Amino acid sequence: MLEFEIRKTLSVLIVEDNVPDVYILQSQLERNPHKTYSFTHCQTKKETLSVLREHTKFDIAFLDLGIPDSIDFELLDYLVAYYQDLPVIILTGYGDTQRATQAIQRGAQDYLMKNNINAESTIKAIDFAISRKISSVALLEKEQMIRNLMFNFRGMAYECVVNNGIDILKLEYGNGNLRRQLGISKDQFPDLKKLIPHKEQKRLLKNITEQCKEGQVDTIVPVNSEEGKLFLLMQGKSTKLKSLSNGYLLKGIIIDITERQLREKELKRQRNRAFQLHSQLKSAQLNPHFLFNALASIQHFIVQEDSRNALDLTSDFALLVREVLNNSTNTYISLEKEIQFLKRYISLESKRLQQDFELKFNYSDDLEIESLNIPPMLIQPLVENALIHGLSGLTEKGVLSINFSLVKDMIECTIEDNGLGKVATGEKEQNRRYGASQILDERLDTLRQLSNKSFSLTVEDMSDRVNRGTRVILKVPADLY
Repeated sequence: MLEFEIRKTLSVLIVEDNVPDVYILQSQLERNPHKTYSFTHCQTKKETLSVLREHTKFDIAFLDLGIPDSIDFELLDYLVAYYQDLPVIILTGYGDTQRATQAIQRGAQDYLMKNNINAESTIKAIDFAISRKISSVALLEKEQMIRNLMFNFRGMAYECVVNNGIDILKLEYGNGNLRRQLGISKDQFPDLKKLIPHKEQKRLLKNITEQCKEGQVDTIVPVNSEEGKLFLLMQGKSTKLKSLSNGYLLKGIIIDITERQLREKELKRQRNRAFQLHSQLKSAQLNPHFLFNALASIQHFIVQEDSRNALDLTSDFALLVREVLNNSTNTYISLEKEIQFLKRYISLESKRLQQDFELKFNYSDDLEIESLNIPPMLIQPLVENALIHGLSGLTEKGVLSINFSLVKDMIECTIEDNGLGKVATGEKEQNRRYGASQILDERLDTLRQLSNKSFSLTVEDMSDRVNRGTRVILKVPADLY
């Protein structure tokens, strides 16, 4: 309608076999001072169809029902069916209003009597026809949208009383798919206790009752159906019933969201699998510096013809690499295996570095290391930093302490060394020393998303204390499986 009002030129199709009538119609429209018109005149049905195929679009069509090669409403029916956005005005003779009315019932927008054509009535007829056509097209689109919604609506409207149970008072449905799945006849009110799994009933009733107190319910209800387990989204508004002290009247809709739940479950499974593979990839990566240094040390012993140390180091190195590869296939390993791996790794590094230091491994009595789980290769980079950048260069004997304890459902691993610390080594060296912890943060983020649990890592400098050095605290959930 707005587009029509703004446009100054309208394209008009006239289907009329009487040329004088065409001339009268055109002359009357040309008297309109506000608009101009471009006319296309057709005298037969065949000519009209040819013009319609070639012409881009007409704004209005005038149609005489009595053209020679069209029977009755044949051409009108064609225009209504295939040119649904084209308004049609019927041109009819005197005394033929009944046929014109029938044409309107079949889809025309208006009619004009040929013996009463004037500028005012013709211009008004065009305005009315275009406005009516725009409204009818919009109405049809809305009706189609509603039909599509009803066809695809997998749910029911409900009314129930919530009072130590859920009593259905009214149940209506869209296309009936959900009712058929639940095995409910048209006039039957379902017993939700029979549909909801027994172990879910108490929890759901409590949840729905609590939400009723807030005035609005929005919860997922798992139910058993003839086709298996379904997930229904129950939404509605509640009002307190005066007749029942703990009762609520709840009205709303129940929607079948089974497909959505299954898709979300599959997406979550794939996402967790991706995080799992990413975590395994990270855990399988031994520090390349460690690999290079270990091989360089083996080469050093060979050059020095120290075959015993070369063979011992090669054997220990092979066992360590095998253990890394075996552990990397698992998202989690037992804390006992992780401790065994760390001891083997520290033993190898002490031989490689030919460094004498005291190792203290402690864990509290309440820590069941064989049953608690931890991601593999999570602690090794921190121990490597302590050995290479903390204890190296010490004039006195180094001390490396690794402690495990259980604190508020968290496995707490504390790694301390008596190295030079930040003050003696400088800020740049300290940042380089714990650059591995920055890489470790990435893996911890992955583990948080994979398990939906909390992991934390903190680094404390102790160089201003009596016992200088660095303390690293890693906290891992104690309920990983």
